[in-house]
Amino acid sequence: MPRHPCTFSLVGSLTLALAGAVCPVHAQQEEQGFAFNVSYQLQRDNNLFRLPPGADAQALIGSTSTSDTLLVKSAGLSFDQRYSLQQVHAEIQLVDYDFQRFSQYDLTATNYGLRWDWAYTPQLQGRLLADRSETVNSFDGSSTSLTSGNRRTQTRHGLDLRYDIDDHWRLQGGAFNRQDRRDQATVGEDDYRQNTLEAGVRRSFGTGSHITARVGRSDGSNLSSTAVADDRFRQNNLWLDLLWVASGLTTVDVSLQRLSRSHTDPALDYSGLSANGSVKWRPTGKLLWTFTGASTLDSYQTASSTHARTDKLGVSGLWTLSARTAVRASVQQSRLQLLGHPSTGGVTSPRRDRTVESTLGITWQPDELFSLDASLQRRQRNSNQALYDYGSTLFSVGLTARF
Repeated sequence: MPRHPCTFSLVGSLTLALAGAVCPVHAQQEEQGFAFNVSYQLQRDNNLFRLPPGADAQALIGSTSTSDTLLVKSAGLSFDQRYSLQQVHAEIQLVDYDFQRFSQYDLTATNYGLRWDWAYTPQLQGRLLADRSETVNSFDGSSTSLTSGNRRTQTRHGLDLRYDIDDHWRLQGGAFNRQDRRDQATVGEDDYRQNTLEAGVRRSFGTGSHITARVGRSDGSNLSSTAVADDRFRQNNLWLDLLWVASGLTTVDVSLQRLSRSHTDPALDYSGLSANGSVKWRPTGKLLWTFTGASTLDSYQTASSTHARTDKLGVSGLWTLSARTAVRASVQQSRLQLLGHPSTGGVTSPRRDRTVESTLGITWQPDELFSLDASLQRRQRNSNQALYDYGSTLFSVGLTARF
């Protein structure tokens, strides 16, 4: 199940930066065989621990300064090859996180991804996958322990398949196992493990549009929950997904979800509707606008809540200045509302957060091998509980090379 959508990863800007760096500004044909990449990223965060205004930093983190510089170095090897109807992809990435002041959070991560896109016939196809992502977790809401690391490890294993009945109708399904673990406890977000089964049917149209109805069932457990001794859960999902190619310039993508989640302790149960969507509009060949909106329910277990609703609105733009240079900008506003009250009782004024995040970045690719990326991100959160207020500015610059 998706976790709380307001969580901000410390390396979120790195992800955006490398996405721009790894994906060249100008189109390239997909190459098969082995590929190697290395990158070096510098980040400067002026509020690493997301402390509220007026907080006693010396007492909380042992320093009067809340800023730190993070150096991220990585090296990776990938392999991609097609064998008749089969496609095999494998990659491994070593990432070294080096904090200049708070070195207890240094981390050398090993990430991998394995995928076999198989086909028995052109009509019957599927995918086997396994991947692992290890990063420095967000310090937003964590216990801010100064004696241990802050590693977050996410793994996924799964199988999905699809059968094309004809040019318009498709049957699809899948089975997945997911796990999410952190070194430090995070407010409202437990470590978890879950198994999921999904099945659905898709109707495609000649324009490239399609609509899909899916059902799903998840069984899992929150591994670090302090709310109850046995925090197993079961969740049933109904989805309706729509991709509408309105024109050559506009694409609409919408997903509606009805979920019902039950726990061993009924006081933690919740159900409701979630929705998210985006509109992509390309008025010219060099400009792409993306408008996004979402209203989602997610587990968020505290002494005063069982789940949370997060509403988001955002807009982003990508401007291709030339074949080798692109500028991106985005702004997103989100509102968090904690909901539900365990049997022990809740507070009279549940937590409400409003967060605004703005990002400006540029990617320059001087040749086929190298990409240079820089970005500036400002994030401001205001809450009805002053403890959760904070403002942060994050600057990053990095170089990526691909061979």
